Amino acid sequence: MFERELIDRLLKSANIVDVVRHYLPNSLVKKGKNYAAVCPFHDDHDPSLSINVDLQIYKCFVCGHGGNAIRFVQEYEKCSFVEAVRKTAEIVGFHDPALTQGIAVQIDPEKRKLMDCIADLNSFYRYSLMTNEGAPARQYLETRGLTLSDAEEFTIGYAPADSNKAIAFLKKKGHSLKAMEDIGAITVGESGPKDRYAGRLTFALKDQNGQVIGFSARQLVKDDSSGKYVNTNETKLFHKSDVLYHYDAAKECARREGACYVLEGFMDVIALCKAGIPNAVALMGTAFTDKHLEMLRKLNGEILLCLDGDRAGEMGMMKALSKLSKAKMPVRVVDYQGDLRDPDDILREDGPEALRKRMSTLLEPLDFQLSYYLSVKNVSSSEDKSAIIRHFLPILAAEDGVLREDHMAKLSTALRFDQSALRIMVENEASKKPDNPVDSIRFSKGMGPVASAPMLKRLTRRLANAEDTILYYLLSSDDARKYVEEKGNPVYSALQRRIVYFILEYAKGRDDVDVSGLLAFIGTDSDPESKDCEKAVLDVLGKAATALPYSDRIMEDCSRIITEEKQASGEGRIASKALENGDGQAAIEAINVMAKKRREKWAKEKNK
Repeated sequence: MFERELIDRLLKSANIVDVVRHYLPNSLVKKGKNYAAVCPFHDDHDPSLSINVDLQIYKCFVCGHGGNAIRFVQEYEKCSFVEAVRKTAEIVGFHDPALTQGIAVQIDPEKRKLMDCIADLNSFYRYSLMTNEGAPARQYLETRGLTLSDAEEFTIGYAPADSNKAIAFLKKKGHSLKAMEDIGAITVGESGPKDRYAGRLTFALKDQNGQVIGFSARQLVKDDSSGKYVNTNETKLFHKSDVLYHYDAAKECARREGACYVLEGFMDVIALCKAGIPNAVALMGTAFTDKHLEMLRKLNGEILLCLDGDRAGEMGMMKALSKLSKAKMPVRVVDYQGDLRDPDDILREDGPEALRKRMSTLLEPLDFQLSYYLSVKNVSSSEDKSAIIRHFLPILAAEDGVLREDHMAKLSTALRFDQSALRIMVENEASKKPDNPVDSIRFSKGMGPVASAPMLKRLTRRLANAEDTILYYLLSSDDARKYVEEKGNPVYSALQRRIVYFILEYAKGRDDVDVSGLLAFIGTDSDPESKDCEKAVLDVLGKAATALPYSDRIMEDCSRIITEEKQASGEGRIASKALENGDGQAAIEAINVMAKKRREKWAKEKNK
């Protein structure tokens, strides 16, 4: 783990606006001296992510995500704290030798052995491509319009036909047969170990960070006894459904361009790159998965689908469109215009300009889906018409204005269905609201009203407000911190007590508490609740519990309130547990005890 001093220096160098802009280049909106952006951590359409320039923090008041620049990178990239520190430094141009030290220990030693083994194998394949034995592979590349520079850029190699060569090379490097088997490189049978990719052209498959994790190997001589491609099987490093080919190289460009092409195979991706469209990834023959969705969402741009034009490809696009639509991600489809050639074929036969033109001809999802349905269903059948309308109703209902009218017109014309009737159906669909349970009071037969969880929350709000006020002053006042160090920690809730500890520890030897630095300090702690602590700190800042100047009297009042609420909390816990168990009578009795104690307290105060 990095020293606190290094983290502090990094955060002072990192303007959170620049970090957020790196990931959301088209989303930032200036609001006074601060900024807002569409939140990437939930389904957001309005700018609900707030970026505070003075405090150097971000906070979404819808989904609750928040923190400093490092935390933003960590949440966006879904990476470890150490990786987020290094990535933040890279984004803002911060350099320190300590950032490169101790990185290997963050990786499981067994996994590190496999990563080293597959990296060495990849180097061997790339070397073999340039040998005399690799001549047939180079000739094949030439027939596909690929140069040696392309092979270098896209990490293409050649596995010698003699299996023993790759195995002998890895043994000399100190790798065991077990490691070779664990990376999916060899098969072990009665005749001994064999290179799975022997005699094939190899395409390195990489994870999001550019680490080689597997291979896809293409045969050079047609052989009906084996498939055209042999792919790495599932290993500790490689999970096919988690991989998008070329993602590691395409992600930054896709963010800048605000769009990412999703294609079928890696030859199509290479074709787009050669035509000047590097923001492209490929599914590699797999179905569109939730992991793919998560990876593409992080690019914060439009998804441009271009799977194969055959029926299987169209079905794949329909499924992908469904997932993307449910995730409310912007998407369009490349229009084939009757030309079912792959991008690779278009590039070789018609040139880069023709391919760029094809890729820029796009369809709205509804147009593609409607075309697909009309091609597979008999629209003269009322049942099929009804099925198509049912499919499009929620899509149309989610739209508004001119777009909805335009799409209704297209649908009614294609189905020969009355547009006014369709409009009524869409408006009815749009007016539907999910049933919301009444959460303030519910009734149980024969026992009257029963308090619910929100009701109990109101009863304990006094305690929360007092604790938040104390935390607010601890963050902003050295006098408040001295008060707590002398009088002891008055906070009752376990999470808030932990925050008090973090604040006091961080403040040692400092004149004030830098919120961004405090969040980094909390984030480096191994406590599993540290993330909850970060969120609670941001919540306190968001509430700005009070604007009054600090005084010991306020701290004393808050401490007294906490003491009183602690006494009532026993009955509160009983009531909460009773509600969880569905025992309304026990909950009412516990709440009545709480109310009685409060009435007695208020009566005493009134008679003083």
